[in-house]
Formats: sequence, C-alpha cells, structure tokens
Amino acid sequence: MVSVKFFLLYVVFATQNSMVSDDTVIQSVAPPLTGQIMVAVKRLDRTFGQGDPEFWKEIMTLSLYKHENILSLVGYCDDNGEKILVYEYAHNGSLDMYLNSTELTWIQRLKICIGAARGLAYLHNSVGTHQRVLHRDIKSSNILLDEN
Repeated sequence: MVSVKFFLLYVVFATQNSMVSDDTVIQSVAPPLTGQIMVAVKRLDRTFGQGDPEFWKEIMTLSLYKHENILSLVGYCDDNGEKILVYEYAHNGSLDMYLNSTELTWIQRLKICIGAARGLAYLHNSVGTHQRVLHRDIKSSNILLDEN
C-alpha cells in the first residue's frame, strides 16, 4: 500500500469533523483509486514538540518497512499546520483490551506474541538497504490486533 497525501478538508470530511482532539479516530476513508477502506486517523499533538523533521522521518520510515506484523501507513496530512497520520485499521483494537479477560485463548495469546516478535525482528534486523529500527515503545496498547 502506497502512502497518500490527504488534504485537511478531506480528512475533516471523512472523520465527520471529529478531529478536535489528539486521539486516534477510526473512520472510513476512500483514498483515490483504492475504494473505501477503514482506517485509523491519528492527529499528532503539536504541544509535545513533534516538528516537521520528526513527522517526515516517521512517514518515510513507515513507508519503507512493510511486514505482515507491522501496521501500514495509508497516508498523511500536513495542511494548515496539522500533522495527521492515516493508518490501516486494526479491527480488534489493542492487546491491552484483552489481557485481563478470558476472550483470548492461550493459543491465541501465543500467536500474538509470535506475531509481535516477528514484527520486531523485522525492524531490528537490517533488510536489504533498510537500516535497523528500534521500536522504543513496545507495550500492549501498541500491539494492535487485526481480524486474524
């Protein structure tokens, strides 16, 4: 999936103008030529100092590294001083929502651990011309679960 630049007006329209906070908003977006898909829209908080260099570095990094166990960047928006990332949608939320429940079997938990380890191994080992990337913020709320 290729990262697409979204205009702010489009993001505001697609999220039904719910981009008022810095939280992730889940909405349906129809990028050009790809049809309608569910995405997670994350508005970056400018008060924490993530400036243009960090924003563009994150976009470049997320665009370069493709792996089945790493959430893909669908697109971004950098209009009117806003910094917004548009990710593919993880249908089952984050792992932290399930840790204290009985919804996941031990086999499912093991598969999640293996998937997370595979994603981290991909990032931590240089692949082709890509440099190693250290995640630095691995936690259950950052492990997102898809329909599998």
